[in-house]
Amino acid sequence: MFGFRSRRISAARTRFADDLAQRRALPAALRDAFAAVPRERFLPRGPWLVLEGAAGYESTPDADPTRVYRDSAIAIDAARLLNSSQPSLAAGILAALEIRSGETVVHVGCASGYYTAIVAELVGAHGRVIGFEISPAIASWAKRSLRGWRQVELRQADALDGALPQADVVWIDAGVTQLREAWLDALRPGGRLALPLTAVRAAVRAPRFTRNHIGRVLFVRREPAGLRAHFGEGVAIMGLHGGRDAQEQRLLDAAYRQGGWERVRSLRRDPHEPEATCWVHLGAVCLSLREPIG
Repeated sequence: MFGFRSRRISAARTRFADDLAQRRALPAALRDAFAAVPRERFLPRGPWLVLEGAAGYESTPDADPTRVYRDSAIAIDAARLLNSSQPSLAAGILAALEIRSGETVVHVGCASGYYTAIVAELVGAHGRVIGFEISPAIASWAKRSLRGWRQVELRQADALDGALPQADVVWIDAGVTQLREAWLDALRPGGRLALPLTAVRAAVRAPRFTRNHIGRVLFVRREPAGLRAHFGEGVAIMGLHGGRDAQEQRLLDAAYRQGGWERVRSLRRDPHEPEATCWVHLGAVCLSLREPIG
């Protein structure tokens, strides 16, 4: 009976990965990673609270693990509005980051570790994943859940406090208004960064849940000529603890509402006065319409 149940759950996970790969045109390695990692291992005991649309959380009818293989956010800690985010959103970001076997990835805001495990599958046994989670209880849970992936190091720490380890990829997995220079400094040559820059307040407030800010995922790549940048898909996501600044939120909100985000081409760190090619200045960095020039 146990073997049949295990095979049934594995089959559901495979169907889920196949569907996700088809809808998001995922590379084979990423599809295989979703097929390999049991999502229920990184969730509380079922039944589970699922977030779909504006209705707020709705409970699954039972604790059958096949219920979690759906393209929906699922509560990790409903009281804190902390969720395992929608798989298609994470999959799109991971596909764009082009994570390869043997690379080092820093995952900030890893929560209970589901997507950290997905990344661990991508980098393989010779790669390295360093996850940051600020909550002691959630970090402890993630450490237990990630024991099968020896390439993962889970740090219960604030990723805004000091430098990050040198990495090929840095993934900030929560909304911010601040693009910290330490995140850029961590990037090796050819390194990639993804983070949701969120500032626009959500118009819809679902019962028991508010996606507090809307924005877009920013991607940055370190190239010989400089830091290439572009915006990806829109996102509504919980904010990173300490990752919001009131003044920068006002600037970013105004920039989004004015438009032009699709013309951003680079990230400038050189001191300069605002000019026509500047989309928005956030602290010491500028999102620019210019091509990278070193």
